[in-house]
Amino acid sequence: MKIRFGYVANALGLWDASPSKTLTFARYSALSKSERMDKLKIITAQNLQHTKRILHSNIAHEIGLYRFSSSLVPLAPTRK
Repeated sequence: MKIRFGYVANALGLWDASPSKTLTFARYSALSKSERMDKLKIITAQNLQHTKRILHSNIAHEIGLYRFSSSLVPLAPTRK
């Protein structure tokens, strides 16, 4: 029997690779309207880039199971 392990969201072995960087609603509200979308796009792009790094690391280390962070996109509505 072969046992395989995975992990959830954060790759602690990679430097600066958190896929869960966020923006609070208070901080978002304090930005001007022109800055809001830019800030969301920057953080989302950074989270996706970090996720890509994590996936490449997982492939290199033969880690076949990974659960994505639910906060890839800051302030995105969640289903309840």
